Amino acid sequence: MAKQITNIKRLSVDEETRRQNDLNEVEAAIADNKEAVLEAITLTRHLHDKGLLAILNGALSQGEEVLDIAVKEINKPQNSRVIENGVGLAMLLGTLDVDRLKVLTEKLNQGVRVATADRAEADGPDNVFQLMKLLKDPEVNRSIGLLVNFLKGMSRD
Repeated sequence: MAKQITNIKRLSVDEETRRQNDLNEVEAAIADNKEAVLEAITLTRHLHDKGLLAILNGALSQGEEVLDIAVKEINKPQNSRVIENGVGLAMLLGTLDVDRLKVLTEKLNQGVRVATADRAEADGPDNVFQLMKLLKDPEVNRSIGLLVNFLKGMSRD
């Protein structure tokens, strides 16, 4: 039978060799991830220039206290309502058809420009006959049609 091993000799690596191996490993990782390291340095420089790095360092060093204050503020009724409304608003904005809304806002801006430019000339029709005359204008008819279609669309389920 084989003899039992009772004495294990461990290879000892001196401190200088271990440090050199660690430095070589870090150097290889930096070389492999050059772009990410450069972007991280740029981000850190921007955070430092704006003073945000000092704020983040302070917040992280006082992490428990900052978290405690944040939770207390969020739990206040008025602040929790703001957060709920913000989430609801974000969800509402996600449902809007931006392309159609853009067309509508452009027309609205154009109408405001025309209304404010013409306001210096006159406030509008003085009597029913002038109003009837305005209804014959194709631009007015298109605008009224747009408003009627908008109102019809709002009333649909």
